[in-house]
Amino acid sequence: MFGSGILKGLGVTLKHLVDTFTDDVKKIPSRYAGMGGDRYFIDQPWNEEGLFTIQYPEEKRVIPERFRFIPMLLWDTEKKEDRCTACGICAKVCPPQCIWIVRDKDEKGKPVTRPAEFYIDASICMSCGFCAEFCPFDAIKMNHDYELATFDRYPRLVYDKEALTVPIEYYARLWPAQYQEEEQVRAAEEEAKRKQAEEKAKAAAAKAAAPKPALDASPAAAATPAAAPTGAPAPRPKMTPEEIEARKAEVAARRAGEAAPAAPAATPAPRPKMTPEEIEARKAEVAARRAGEATPTPPAAAAPEPPAAPALSPNVTRPRMTPEEIEARKAEVAARRAGVAAPTPPAAAAPEPPAVVTPEPRAVVAPEPPAAVVAPTPPAAPALSPNVTRPRMTPEEIEARKAEVAARRAGVAAPTPPAAAAPTSPVKPTLMAARPDQLELIEGIGPKIGATFRAAGIVTFQQLAETPVERMKEILAAASLRADPTTWAEQAALAAAGRMDELKQLQDQLISGRRA
Repeated sequence: MFGSGILKGLGVTLKHLVDTFTDDVKKIPSRYAGMGGDRYFIDQPWNEEGLFTIQYPEEKRVIPERFRFIPMLLWDTEKKEDRCTACGICAKVCPPQCIWIVRDKDEKGKPVTRPAEFYIDASICMSCGFCAEFCPFDAIKMNHDYELATFDRYPRLVYDKEALTVPIEYYARLWPAQYQEEEQVRAAEEEAKRKQAEEKAKAAAAKAAAPKPALDASPAAAATPAAAPTGAPAPRPKMTPEEIEARKAEVAARRAGEAAPAAPAATPAPRPKMTPEEIEARKAEVAARRAGEATPTPPAAAAPEPPAAPALSPNVTRPRMTPEEIEARKAEVAARRAGVAAPTPPAAAAPEPPAVVTPEPRAVVAPEPPAAVVAPTPPAAPALSPNVTRPRMTPEEIEARKAEVAARRAGVAAPTPPAAAAPTSPVKPTLMAARPDQLELIEGIGPKIGATFRAAGIVTFQQLAETPVERMKEILAAASLRADPTTWAEQAALAAAGRMDELKQLQDQLISGRRA
């Protein structure tokens, strides 16, 4: 029937009205009678019938135990002290940072484990309960008092230590179940501490009682340790003054004995720990020096001496050369200087290729004389590397070496000009490697992009200036890097030309390598 729903709703309203008055009549003369101005707490279950509206503030609803609002500090009535130790953990874990603590100090100014000031800003407290959850001493708990309305937010809603502190009995009344659980855990911990303290006391008493016989017999045993150092001198925990003086005299005598033969010991220089390779190198060196001293006249013999220089490197690095070796080394250097400087003019008159390549092993294998001249020429260039890297060559040695190289090039170039010119042209670029520049000076290039460009062979500003923008984008895409290289070539050109002021002016107009 039309309108039946409205009738049903009105019936439900009428039923609640009747139940409300019925519940009020049951509490004759009234539910508020005998309160004496106190509030009436109502436990309103989910299946309650009748009155649904609580007449606040005359009536208040019963608050469940786990309801939480502004925190409170507990005062231990048995110990007459605050449970709070001012550790600051609650202030650290507070999400809105509404807690701040000042630790108290004693008469000497030393900090003590109690708070002098404790503040909570209730206007920003979110009642999350983190402070109570993380407190290791159960000193802060959540209160049930939610009637905090005031006309002034500050300072009325900033609670200090006096306003927050409540006795522990108040907490037990608000949180009975949780209080019992905490007390059981605390009692178990105290019992464990008590047992541990008793065990420590028993162990200390047993330890104190054990050495008593040894203390009684100490006068008789005192003579034994005195004789012990002579028979077992290893530990020597308590050396007598006589032993200390004897030890000093022994050490002084040993030092004097070691210092006396030190001078003659340096004279023979036996070097017993020479490796077989060093012995073979030494034999080859002596044989080469003897051959050079026996036939110092021919200038052709001076030419193959530079390859024998690496054999001398073990002696150059030896810090313990004997005086005889030093004199022999000086004579060898003097002979080489004289031999290298003298044959410089006649070296051009002796254009025979075999005379230059005689020390090379490949010259013997080659069947044709011209091929024997051309084949060993490329390996002859690396032979210069030991002399090039020597940091202690004298100016005379450098000039002699230049003359020797010029003479050898002239001798090799005479019979086969094309073959001699081929190896010389590619050698120069390898010896004169491009000096890398700091590509990170370019606006937009960081350490990662700079390393990527160096790996791609772009190490100088000039190379970067000559690289097309498309090539730069390909390098960046291959390395999965994102950047705009449109102005890098222009910046690199200024940097390569040394025009740093103009580069700075240009970079001031760029943002991440792009024009603003």
